[in-house]
Amino acid sequence: MRPGSVTTAFVDDNTLIIALSGNPGACYTGFYLFAEPILRRFVGQPSHCQKVTANLARVYPKTNGYDKILRGTYRLNDGRYQVQLNGSDVSGSLGNLQSTTCLFKIPHSHEPLPLNAEVETWLLPFK
Repeated sequence: MRPGSVTTAFVDDNTLIIALSGNPGACYTGFYLFAEPILRRFVGQPSHCQKVTANLARVYPKTNGYDKILRGTYRLNDGRYQVQLNGSDVSGSLGNLQSTTCLFKIPHSHEPLPLNAEVETWLLPFK
């Protein structure tokens, strides 16, 4: 998965250790996908990130040799979620964090993803 290839989590002597990427964009992604759900489970709460299936509002033209998690924005149209990339898909680009409302997964593929392709999406809390 990119970004965040160095994300690690384990328990040592009853202590949870979560090591997120040093890249700020990848750290943001890793926190919401991995750390937030684990921390909430420890206090008996469900994750505040709702997982849904969304349709791409725009073609994603790049091919990927690995799964890629992107920051995006979503809207709900006629009961269906539509998602699109929020700014650049470069993990080090941080200018879009304040307006990011979801994360979505571009699966490993040697073909571009077409308009309306279904993608796993996580709606971020507090947005």
